[in-house]
Amino acid sequence: MTHLIYSDHNVFVDDFEEGEKDHVNFYENNAQVKAENLLQAIELYITEKLYYTFKKEYLYLDEGTHVIHYDVLVDNDQQELTEIERKQWEKGEITAYANRFEMQVYEINKVELKDVKLWNH
Repeated sequence: MTHLIYSDHNVFVDDFEEGEKDHVNFYENNAQVKAENLLQAIELYITEKLYYTFKKEYLYLDEGTHVIHYDVLVDNDQQELTEIERKQWEKGEITAYANRFEMQVYEINKVELKDVKLWNH
């Protein structure tokens, strides 16, 4: 199955002691992903399109809006923090950012158009 995933990313300065602070960036992303099911599609999108480590426990589904939320700590270039960088961030030695994004996932189905008249002539 092919899935189309859209994501909206909000990036905040993140302080280990104080939590999220200033909103510093917003961007959108999308991609088509071939996967057997929804969870696999999300995992492939996060790992192969966004290049972040996938952790299922970071997923949150808002059942009211059907939006999937995911958070990852990143550096100034939107690269996921390494373990060494995470320890430096915890000590206040470097600045890290919370990349909080929301995903909407659609399954793409092929439609057979052989009997559909598109024009009236």
